[in-house]
Amino acid sequence: MARLIGAKGGTIRVRVHSLDRAQEIMHLCDSRGWMLIAIIDNDQPEDTSNLEEAMAQPQSPDWSPTSEQPAPPPTATCPCGSGRRYWQCCLKR
Repeated sequence: MARLIGAKGGTIRVRVHSLDRAQEIMHLCDSRGWMLIAIIDNDQPEDTSNLEEAMAQPQSPDWSPTSEQPAPPPTATCPCGSGRRYWQCCLKR
């Protein structure tokens, strides 16, 4: 039987065999600011191809406000290039 865990609006989807493996991947995604949907399913083969593709892409550099480029409003798109809102991304760093 499959069980869905993770965050709403997830961008990375994985299928794993155990809760421990799902938590390992969730910690990795949290540390990078990625949203995740993890499905625990013993009946299907493990599929982490979505995660592997994301890991292969170069990381956008962390951004911080400077005197030349002050912080944007919290609801504006983050200047680091992640595509997320500033308050969901670099404001928390």
